[in-house]
Amino acid sequence: MDSVRSQFFKNCEPHILDLSEQHVRNPEDFKQFGCNYPWRLGRPMRDDRPALHSIIVLRLQVNRSANLVAKTFFDKEYFESKRELDPFLNESRAYEHILYNCPPSKLSYFPTYSGVLNLTREQYPRNYALRPRAIVLERIKPNPSSRRILGVSPGRKFHLFDSFVAEITELSLSCFEKKWFTSLAIDRLRRLTALHEIGILHRDICDEHFRLHDYYDSVLYDFSHSYIVNSPWPFPKRFKPLMELIHIEQTEVLGDILNRAKKSDFRAHIAATLNLNQETVVEFCTRKLEGIELELICLKTRHRPDTWTHPSLASIFPFLEAIRPTPAWHITMSRLLQEFQSAWFSYTPKTKHVDPIAFCGVECFEQNLNEIIMEQNFLLILFPGSWEIDEQRLLICARLVANEEWGPIITKKEFDGIKN
Repeated sequence: MDSVRSQFFKNCEPHILDLSEQHVRNPEDFKQFGCNYPWRLGRPMRDDRPALHSIIVLRLQVNRSANLVAKTFFDKEYFESKRELDPFLNESRAYEHILYNCPPSKLSYFPTYSGVLNLTREQYPRNYALRPRAIVLERIKPNPSSRRILGVSPGRKFHLFDSFVAEITELSLSCFEKKWFTSLAIDRLRRLTALHEIGILHRDICDEHFRLHDYYDSVLYDFSHSYIVNSPWPFPKRFKPLMELIHIEQTEVLGDILNRAKKSDFRAHIAATLNLNQETVVEFCTRKLEGIELELICLKTRHRPDTWTHPSLASIFPFLEAIRPTPAWHITMSRLLQEFQSAWFSYTPKTKHVDPIAFCGVECFEQNLNEIIMEQNFLLILFPGSWEIDEQRLLICARLVANEEWGPIITKKEFDGIKN
């Protein structure tokens, strides 16, 4: 057994071995969903699931607001009768492991987990067979309320990434499209690596699990097939070292994105969104960037970024798309992203109180942000690097935007009119 264990963890970082020694959490120890307001289960999130599918995701309405879902499962005896691993146990243990081991800065890579819930027949929709066990999660929507802004972080080496970049470079895409797909790959690998670093294998990597019901990515989703290193490996006849399994998942991520790049699906998406032909989109992606008057851009997000740095191209693009004043504006601003500097602020929606967090990547927040993270929303200001900017005027600008006195796009003349 020791030799098998040694082979499984060969070349792993020491902290992975420490994680493998952690106590395996059982359902009675899991976080329980608690709510001070009336709640009820609503319609399924998908209408294409068979009525007797073993897993159904239902809307969970709290105080008439449906910002949560309940992922519901048949009881464990059903899966035992099918000689299948229990997906509820896999998924709930994965979320518990993330909750206790993932750094706060990386929690936004995954759906917000609110705990587990035992359901009765009276609580479950009448038209469906009871699935008595539920995991309560953030409802992922195809709009900026669910998407995350990821920061540009120092580069790290991913398995076969250089080969991926070489293949992307050879495709008949504009330089901007190649940068977008490369940025998308890095963002996805960072989400996946956050799992691997705490000893979780996803074991069901596919394109849909990064961009649920959306073209753009939001979170890494669905851990019903996952494996955690503090559990026995459940497939002795398919034994492979952990590092090899990690490399396989990284390769699956790169393969999905490369296939999308070969289909030019980013170009096709923009064309469909703007109701234009793809040739016009290519022109937007390649025309000369001369005489462009840069503006200050303010973007709100409910979710903490992973780093307080400049945003990644793939994660910021849909936020720019959502506020575009003209058809090609978001493409142009994304192509000019390196001409901007960034500043991050926290704000409380109820009080509109604004505090600075970071200016040009340098943190200036005096409180422990981890302690108040649930109370805050965040504001990213992208300002042209050529402008003369002082932090005090930028803070005043952030307050004006948070109070909705100003819109998300601010001209230089408007900014210069701010008085300290």
